[in-house]
Amino acid sequence: MRLSSILYWSGGSGGGTGTYGKIPTMDADENLGDDDYKFYYGRSPWVRDWDALITMNSGSDATVYVDKTALSRDPGQSVGILRNSINRQNTIGLISKFNLDMSDALKLQLGVDWRMAGIEHAREVRDLMGGDYYIDFADDNYSSGKQVKLGDIIAYHNETTVDWIGFFAQGNYTAGPISAYGMAGFSSIAYSYQDHFTVADEKIVADPISTMQFKGGAMFDLNESMSVFANFGLSEKPPIMDNVIYFDGTVASDPANEKFQSMEAGANYSSGMFAVKTSYYNTDWQDRNLTKAVTSGQGSSGDTDVIFLSGINQNHSGIEVEASAQLMSMLRFDAAVSLGNWKFVGDASGNYQEDEFNEQGQVIGQTSTTYNYALDGLFVGDMPQTGYVMGITLTPISGLRAQVLYNMYDKNYSDWGPSAREYSGNDSDADRAQVWQAPGYSKMDVHVTYDLPSMGGLNLQVFAHVFNALDDVYVQDAVDHSQYNSYGDKVHAAHNAEVFLGIPRYFNAGLTVRF
Repeated sequence: MRLSSILYWSGGSGGGTGTYGKIPTMDADENLGDDDYKFYYGRSPWVRDWDALITMNSGSDATVYVDKTALSRDPGQSVGILRNSINRQNTIGLISKFNLDMSDALKLQLGVDWRMAGIEHAREVRDLMGGDYYIDFADDNYSSGKQVKLGDIIAYHNETTVDWIGFFAQGNYTAGPISAYGMAGFSSIAYSYQDHFTVADEKIVADPISTMQFKGGAMFDLNESMSVFANFGLSEKPPIMDNVIYFDGTVASDPANEKFQSMEAGANYSSGMFAVKTSYYNTDWQDRNLTKAVTSGQGSSGDTDVIFLSGINQNHSGIEVEASAQLMSMLRFDAAVSLGNWKFVGDASGNYQEDEFNEQGQVIGQTSTTYNYALDGLFVGDMPQTGYVMGITLTPISGLRAQVLYNMYDKNYSDWGPSAREYSGNDSDADRAQVWQAPGYSKMDVHVTYDLPSMGGLNLQVFAHVFNALDDVYVQDAVDHSQYNSYGDKVHAAHNAEVFLGIPRYFNAGLTVRF
């Protein structure tokens, strides 16, 4: 009988930076967006003209122009500035576990997990860029605008809390040819939201959301060489806060938990120099929550330009086989195959949240637009669904181990891009063509270790690793119909994709000391 508990606190402060207001911008030919020209009429890349902004902000002109928009200003007033995003978090929690050995065969564990977090989000003035102040219209308490200076809060200011409590029980049973385990868990999470830029400044509390988890599995030894196993699980995950309490304070009427239903079954075989493991898995992921970046230029710059999606359904199934052969004392061969089929099931919807501007280009609040997304039948991207591995390990002398691994990957589909898949109303407008499939690729890694003689009770080992030893160039991740780098006809081809190449050849070496 054992009880272990830990009480902890964690916290931090951070955030990004960006622009706020109207910022003069030039095209690639250095044509400035002014009283009769907009920068995006010209060639890209486009660049900010900071000198022009400082001149506007520090000058005496009562009217200035940015991208054919007339901006009225008083002396010392900035029309565009730099801002910081603020993210401050504090969490206190308790984790406690009670272990109870019922017998040599049966062992139980009970536990509790409690957490309470407070998060503050805001923006502040970072640099007035030549001016003395800026007029911000985001705070509803100042209908005529609020004069802000360096360090003052702008754009938005809200605080959220997350209260979590969870309980679980799990057990393990081992006797004879049977090994089994099971667990059950319950958790409850509650969100609150307070927008300090509203007149009411009201703290909005959503009803607690409950989730359940059940998992179980067993292995049975048929004989000394072969065993079979099966696992099954039902789990729920609460939705993120943005899908429970919206930025305007509206509470979702019935937010859905993410649901996971998974099963796995397989067999193990080992005899002499050979060992094989094979398994089949199938996982249904329902009502997934996801965030996606929006099209460049569709919203304002910064961290509010995202789509909060819900109702995404996915199915992941596949077969995996692992095999090894100790051909002789100094030579081992390993191989593995993974064949997956991962697809989206059904469409999804999402809320696009962005800053709302007045005619002067000043932020006066935030707005939300609902879109539907054509995902049904698309392959899940960002990870190859087919993989093959071959490895050779040599141990020619005591303490020396050298291994070469050759990995091959295929069915590497790009992640879907929101700009190509959104539709409203009739889904006959939806783009349902399959996402672009990146080329398959392979890479080789080399690992060498050598155990040095012990010194003063210390165990020493030198090591060297070479990754991507053949320096192959390959596409590791891709985004279909990139909102930033796509060009030409939209046909879900390579020229429409944004790609991220794999890391070129690199190595590390060192000394490990164990004591």
